[in-house]
Amino acid sequence: MDVSSCPGGGLLPNGYADACGLEKARPLIEEWQNQFDQRIIGVSHETGIPAQLMKNLFAQESQFWPGMFRVPYEFGLGQVTDQGADAIFLWNPIFFEQFCSLVLSADACSRGYLGLTVPDQAMLRGALALQAKADCVDCPTGVNLDDTYFTVSLFANMLQANCAQIARSVFTATNQMAGRVATYEDLWRLTVANYHAGPGCVAFAIHQAWQTAGKLDWGTVSTRFTDPCRGVVPYVDQITR
Repeated sequence: MDVSSCPGGGLLPNGYADACGLEKARPLIEEWQNQFDQRIIGVSHETGIPAQLMKNLFAQESQFWPGMFRVPYEFGLGQVTDQGADAIFLWNPIFFEQFCSLVLSADACSRGYLGLTVPDQAMLRGALALQAKADCVDCPTGVNLDDTYFTVSLFANMLQANCAQIARSVFTATNQMAGRVATYEDLWRLTVANYHAGPGCVAFAIHQAWQTAGKLDWGTVSTRFTDPCRGVVPYVDQITR
């Protein structure tokens, strides 16, 4: 882009873009961020995950830059972590069966994720991270866009797994089906919270909300997170607003 009219070449002293640089880059930024739209919509139709929810999550997690972040290690558009990979293997059995056979023996996979040895579980999580990784030193942009398009379905499967885990957490707390005690929109808010903060944070908040208020709307649950978990509230609000 041409930033010759911007003071300092469109950059601040710390190397970040200033207001002029951002404005000059806006058309290219919008083109980059919207290039995944058709893939996201297609995966949404296949999986039932709301397309706008996926796009908002990708915007929040990676700004649509699917390269690897190293502190901590996170990969892809949705920035999957080692701990986050557990959910998809535990709560998306169809995905586990399909993926495990690509990495481990049929005998090992037949025991289920919890039946695997600790090293085999770690190997499976590592293989998943590599699937989400799109870094490519030989590619013009530094990322492999073909790999990136493929991983949209991977993150949709991860959200499905987190959705299933939330359904179980709600049932454990209330002894009722999730759809009877929470709205469709709030169940997705809880799913996003589970994806970001993990089941320990979210299950506790669900139990507290039900026991103290007898309801599971997001406004009630969001006030029951413990101090270490409260950062998930603005995260969810940003994605689902």
